[in-house]
Amino acid sequence: MNYKQFSHSPDVSLSDENTSMMYGLGKASLKHLCLQPALQEVLNLEAQHIIQLHLFLIQHSDPHQTTKQCITCTEKLIEAIILQLNESEYDRMPAIFDLEPYHPCLRREDGVYCLLRVDLHADEDNELMQLIRGYSEHTVKHFNYTYLQRGVCVSTTCRDFMSDKTEVISRVEDLGGILERCLNESLFKQHGLQAKLSTVYNCDKQNDEITYDTLDWIVAVCFLIILAINIIGSCYDYFCLSKMDKNNKENRFLSSFSVFRNWKWLTEYSAPEPRMEKLKGFHCVKCILMFFIMFDHCAWMNVTFTNYPLDYERYYDTWGYQLVNGGMMLVQMFFVLSAFTLAYNLLLKSEKMPLTWAIYPKIILLRIWRLSPAYAVVLAFTASWLRHAGGGGDPLWQLAGGSVAGACQRYAWTHLLYFNNYVEDNKACALHTWYLAADFQLFVLGLAVMVGTRGRTRHVALFVLFLIGLLLPAWQVWLQDLDAIVLKKPEFYRSFHNSTFRKMHISGHANIVCCVFGLSTALLVYRLQKNKVDLSRNKILKHMCWFVVPGVMVLLASCAVFYTAERASLLTRMTVAALHRVVMATISSFVIVALVMRINKPISRLLEWGGWAVPGRLSYCVYLVHLNMVHVLLARRTHLSQVSMYNLALNFVGVYGWSHVVALVLHLLVEAPTSRLVHAATAAHLKTA
Repeated sequence: MNYKQFSHSPDVSLSDENTSMMYGLGKASLKHLCLQPALQEVLNLEAQHIIQLHLFLIQHSDPHQTTKQCITCTEKLIEAIILQLNESEYDRMPAIFDLEPYHPCLRREDGVYCLLRVDLHADEDNELMQLIRGYSEHTVKHFNYTYLQRGVCVSTTCRDFMSDKTEVISRVEDLGGILERCLNESLFKQHGLQAKLSTVYNCDKQNDEITYDTLDWIVAVCFLIILAINIIGSCYDYFCLSKMDKNNKENRFLSSFSVFRNWKWLTEYSAPEPRMEKLKGFHCVKCILMFFIMFDHCAWMNVTFTNYPLDYERYYDTWGYQLVNGGMMLVQMFFVLSAFTLAYNLLLKSEKMPLTWAIYPKIILLRIWRLSPAYAVVLAFTASWLRHAGGGGDPLWQLAGGSVAGACQRYAWTHLLYFNNYVEDNKACALHTWYLAADFQLFVLGLAVMVGTRGRTRHVALFVLFLIGLLLPAWQVWLQDLDAIVLKKPEFYRSFHNSTFRKMHISGHANIVCCVFGLSTALLVYRLQKNKVDLSRNKILKHMCWFVVPGVMVLLASCAVFYTAERASLLTRMTVAALHRVVMATISSFVIVALVMRINKPISRLLEWGGWAVPGRLSYCVYLVHLNMVHVLLARRTHLSQVSMYNLALNFVGVYGWSHVVALVLHLLVEAPTSRLVHAATAAHLKTA
């Protein structure tokens, strides 16, 4: 019989006249379909479970069938889903997360602690297992309760399952068999379910020692060399340059690594082109976007290994969390800003030198040099010393830290070649840096358009790219049966697997529209400035500025329509996939025009405040390092966390603060020196290109 999906809720019973059945193109109440007691018998569920039932019939049904006929019809046609359980019913299911005391376990002489995954199974007529499967089927808002992740002190919990109880447990070879028998008996006694051990993430022993491999020492030596060069450069600046005669030639290499000069460059830098100064409001925009991106990533710690996952699942029904769920769209603003900055810079340079294909490879190399040094340092740390941060002695360390390091050892080269967003197997290494790869790919595309086209040809090229960027996501949704947007389902945070995220969201081709809008906005702003157009006199545009934030909130909240039991139609998904980037890119372009043209003076003054400059310039390094802070905090956890906004806010403050501290060091020692060095080395060549 096919009743994979059935639905529970706290207040309504099967006999409720408001409970309805969808069939064909219409609805009929259950009392017309004669399914009240009969369906209860067919589904073999107790009355207290069947609280709200939504039935979706695959075919038409005759509402005047007899009870017997209706039962037969039900067996063949019904598919339902458990949308909601009250707490008493929810508590019947085994907890999907559990961590036994870690440090007391390893203080024992033969202490062994294992973090593992077990899959649940039972007889087909097991009512609790049916409940678990039905509840887990609502993947949009529910975890998968058919498997459990547990931290187990083998020395105390499972000693009785050793064949020789006098044997030192740390020397036992068949730990997997002991764990499976142990958990199987425990779950059968408590819930009548059986367990099959599927994965042992790691087993820590009392006498384990931290081991350092060759990569660790190579990275450590490289970091010491970087530190030494900065110390030498700072001493050279402080003791030599201050006393050097103006006629003496400065050592540009050493002075580029002066912490004093780099600090001054960070805090006092001003653009050589006056028109570039009009972009200083971008610092505020970047700070705001980084704030929400980091907040979203900190929410990961509120999802996994929590003491009561139902509390998190309930957040999906709150409007505030729907805004967070839609927050992945905000990164599209970065694509628009990046494309605008590229095109605007090139348009200003074109006044002094022609844009030819000769400068194309030079600009690409400059872009790589701009991004790669700080990026490489973070990747090197992630691949090596991240797994040792804080000592590495906690139950989740291997899962949250070691797995990330292992992935980076294998895939770091794809990151430095900027195509890691197309490597589907890379699910852990610097996950957030997909943006850098996609942005670099769009940078290469946008640069080709700006260098290779002129006048009307450029407009035609942008229009063709717009059509391609509009149709590609819709075509991909149709071809691969993807969702319109990335649905941040609970299970995503346990496995980091989401087809829409992996195949479409993080790809460069899916964000071409944002690049086109950024390039087009630069052309528009440049023309407005050349013609000395004053948009601040336009009252309509001035008032529209106040609706930007509400407009973004409405767009993010609109994602809630996809968090339902019934999946949106293919046509709806294709349409939204094609258009939602257009909407976000349109808003982003309006923000850029409003800032650069200073349409609304009060808003412009707020966004151009000098206090945004330093955190805005640090935003790249902050973006690079912040996720490692999340990994460390999660890996250091020794007990289940409580789902609450207070804990989320506390974690966010810590991640936000420490990310900026580490980013400042990374900027002063790596990003700023290399940027100043290449700027000094290539400025003359670019002027004569």
